[in-house]
Amino acid sequence: SSSSARAPPASAGELPVIARLRAEAAPASEWRREALARHADGRDEESIKLLEAALEDGIPYSQAPERALAMQMLASQLVAKTIARPLPSEEDIKALLARASALLDKADASLMATEPTLESLIVRGFHSLAKHLVLARTPGHMNGDDLKRAEILFESALKFDSLAPRAILGRACIMAQRNEWGKALEFFRKVLQRAAPPAPRSGLRLRSLKELRFIIAVCFCSLGRFQQTKNALSSVVAADASDVESLCALAQLEAKESADGSDRSMEHLGEAMR
Repeated sequence: SSSSARAPPASAGELPVIARLRAEAAPASEWRREALARHADGRDEESIKLLEAALEDGIPYSQAPERALAMQMLASQLVAKTIARPLPSEEDIKALLARASALLDKADASLMATEPTLESLIVRGFHSLAKHLVLARTPGHMNGDDLKRAEILFESALKFDSLAPRAILGRACIMAQRNEWGKALEFFRKVLQRAAPPAPRSGLRLRSLKELRFIIAVCFCSLGRFQQTKNALSSVVAADASDVESLCALAQLEAKESADGSDRSMEHLGEAMR
């Protein structure tokens, strides 16, 4: 019918959803919802393209708070790309961090706030943490300024909201960087209790849950608590029976821990190689 107007076809290289949102003059919340859905599904490049299009002409400049939210979301995803596998080159990582920093500055300026928002503190915290990780790979670099800055930012975020899962995660990562495994374990467990979704089957949620349980296993192992290490690794395999990293780690633990562990070790290695 004439009342159901079709969206114009997408231009070359453009996502159809972008053409549809433009044609519908969709509200900012719809742009963010579509971007989040793709991010949750592991389609990060599509999510980034959506946010870029939203900032280009999807969200009017008159809607400063909405634009700031989109900028913070985009900055957060750019920072996340710096630690995605396979790791980008050092040059690409620095470019991603520079772009994320510029977006955060623009977001803060557009809000004209005297104090940073919770989201700004958290994203800036992970930005500083990512910068520290890049510089830590540089031979002879010993400067811990970025790690300290990240710690201050996450602590400030927790003053806004003491239960914010991503701020707690940031604190956990800092403790792990300092090899303070007991404190790191405490914080990672808090994140698992507050934010872990029940039995996700795919996408970002499954990946995040697996990574969280794996780092908890690393904490236990670093503390010499090997049975808890095996339990944590087994929980990763329970969530994804094809997780090679966890299967190999279990095989190594089984081989080390008991005289008859070699049979179980070979079982885990066999499963990893399937």
